[in-house]
Order: sequence, then C-alpha cells, then structure tokens
Amino acid sequence: MSRFLSLLAASSMIAICNLHFLSRSLELPMEIGDLNNQMAEVGEMFRSSTRGSIWATSTSRSVSEVTKQADILRVKKRTFNILCTSTNPYIQFGSYKLRCLDFATWVGQCAGSSVNITTGIEVHEILTHPEIYRQYNFDATIITKSTPNKSRRYGLPSWLGKIYIDVVDNYKIRNWRIHENFTLIFQTERQKEMFPNHEYRVVEHWYNSYPADMERGDALPEFLPTISNRTEISLATIWSLKSFEGGCPDTDGIKDVSYECIVQDFEIEKWYEKVSRIPNSKVEVLNTMSDPKLGPGKLYYNLFRQYDALVALAKNNTHKLLYGNVQRIVSQMRSGVPVLVEVWGPVLQEFVDKYNYTCTFQREHPDLLYMTFQEAVEMMKDPKIRTQCQMEGLEIAKDFSPNQIGKKFLRAVGYDGKFHC
Repeated sequence: MSRFLSLLAASSMIAICNLHFLSRSLELPMEIGDLNNQMAEVGEMFRSSTRGSIWATSTSRSVSEVTKQADILRVKKRTFNILCTSTNPYIQFGSYKLRCLDFATWVGQCAGSSVNITTGIEVHEILTHPEIYRQYNFDATIITKSTPNKSRRYGLPSWLGKIYIDVVDNYKIRNWRIHENFTLIFQTERQKEMFPNHEYRVVEHWYNSYPADMERGDALPEFLPTISNRTEISLATIWSLKSFEGGCPDTDGIKDVSYECIVQDFEIEKWYEKVSRIPNSKVEVLNTMSDPKLGPGKLYYNLFRQYDALVALAKNNTHKLLYGNVQRIVSQMRSGVPVLVEVWGPVLQEFVDKYNYTCTFQREHPDLLYMTFQEAVEMMKDPKIRTQCQMEGLEIAKDFSPNQIGKKFLRAVGYDGKFHC
C-alpha cells in the first residue's frame, strides 16, 4: 500500500489548520453540524496538499525560487546537490511524495546543510529551461517511477549529475527503455531480474506511521498496546480493495475469534467513525486531524490498536508477489499490534524467512511449510505467541525506520558525508 498511510499536509497548510482550529475552539458550545463541517474542512486541507506524504515539507521550489536558490548556492560552502523529480502524472502520485518529498524532509533533519535537495518540479520542465536549472550543477538526479522521453537514446545533460531511476512498483518500465548509463534503485534485490543490464542499488520503503512517531528515529513507539491475557481474540484486516487483491479468508469453524475485514479507501478520516469501537470517535477524528504531529497516520494506528492482532494479506498480483515491497506489513508491525502475515510469493517468503518471523500462514502453495489460516489463528489465541510476535515485529520495523532507510538512500546516490541523527 504505497499510499497506505497518507499522512500530512504541507507546512503552510498546517499553519492555516492551527489558526483555524484555535479560532474555532473559542466557539462554544460546538454543534454536531459544526463538527461535521470542521472535519470536512480538515480532511480537504490534508487531501489537497501533499497527499501521500508523511511529513510536511517546504523543499518544493518554483522556477523563480530555484533561480534565487542557485545564486545562493554559488557562494555557499560545498553541498551535495540532489534533484528528486518525476514525469507527469507520476509526480502527483503517493510514491513520489514518499520517496522525494518525505525523503527531503528527512534529509533536512539528518543531513542538514551538507545536502541540498530540490523537489516538486517535473523533469520535462527542468529540461525545457536549462538556463535556470544548470546553475545547480546537481551531483545526483533521482527520477521516481518513470523515465523522461528520449532519454534512452540521448541520455540527460551532464549538469543533472549521475542519474538514478527509482523504479518503485512501476512494472511497465522496461530494460530497453533505460539508458545504459543510468543506475536503477529497486525496492528488493529480486527486481534486478527485470533489468539485467544495469547497475543498481536496493533502497526499501521505510515504514509509515505519523510525524510524532517518525521523529523518534530508531526508538520504540512511545505507546505499545498491552497484550491481553484473554484467549477470545479480535482480528482485523484493513486494506483498500483492488481488482488484483484477494478477499479475506474464512473464519468459519474457528471458535472464540471475531474477524473484521475492513475494506475502505485511503482517506481514513472519512470512515474511521463508522468502524471505530471507541465512543466519541467524531471528536477523536477532529482532534487528531488538526494536530500536525498526528494526522491520518495516527488514526490508522488508533484503529490497529483496537484489535488483538492484524491479518496482513498478500496482494494477488504476479509482479507484486515477485518484486513488491513489505511496506504495509512493516507499517502495521510498527504499531505494536501483533501481525499475522500471509506468505505467498518469493518476496514475502524471503521476508519472513530472513527474520524467522513466527506469526505466518499460507492459503496458496501448500508445498510450503507454513500453517493454514485456521491453524495460525488458533495459535494467535495464546497471549505468549502474540507477545512474541509483537516484539519480533518491532525489531523488524527498526530495519525500516526513516533513519535506516534515509541513510541508505543518500549513500545509494553518492553522498559520503556525515549524518546528524
């Protein structure tokens, strides 16, 4: 779910949000109609800004801003200059916002003035105005999920630096369309099978949560759900249903277990109240969405933590099973809720085997040595097993923290300087 936790608005939008709610907080009493209106306004503020991004970012630049910045850069001490861009329509996608906008925010926090990263400008706009952008003399250009027109034959200008194509999950990109001098960035080692003729780096997706949690770096979450001693347990699968994804497994015949299959769109503020088990959820949504350190990601984590365990299903899509990422699973593990992982396809099999993860099951390929769903659910009734999988999941999530993946990303594109986190 590359857009699984679309989390936070741009910093200017946050300021507007805060002022809006400060003024509204003085209007008492609050009517339900007012509350509904405020929730709609907040949701629209988040959705109309950096949809799909984790943190607020101020690194996107207009053409005029780039010109001013280039003048400044010429007199500054040497920095490592990165352009993180894409083509239309991919520059509007959640993958770009996660891999460029949020990456830029992390860079500002952990590399400081040693790295300058430019985002938010479509690559063909840059190529159309070389008189503006060549002044930057980029060390590296990252192009997310796409390749520019004609770049296969002619390459790209030298002032863009070394070119990296961050393939993400765009399986329509073909080996022959990429210039031989471009380096590829994959989510998993297995993607090299699709591009046998190119140099590559592997940079996984970091987990998604919410700003207050992401800023904790490699530390555990500030709140960990308590594992109850009861053997009557509640499970849930929370996902966005697409045509290539399978349905939820059947729990018929399994006693003392409730299982909810929650299939909704990504904008959780629209439907959280309908599925939440907590009273006064409308107020919870309003307060959470108005807090720049929380936002939609915190609502997802609040929902996760209402269950004894989560069931993370595999996507029934050939390319994702062969070359996809484990972002959705790791994001759920980060919440501290035990996660029961469906093993299907080599990516998921290699993931659970690498970490020797306990809570797994299979519905396909019965030759693999994993439990059935019914067997795994029976196992999950044991509080000791749930505790074990909680701790295993949190340890796994550390390898996918913003600090770990952010450093890996910068090293992958040639930065050899210091970090401050």
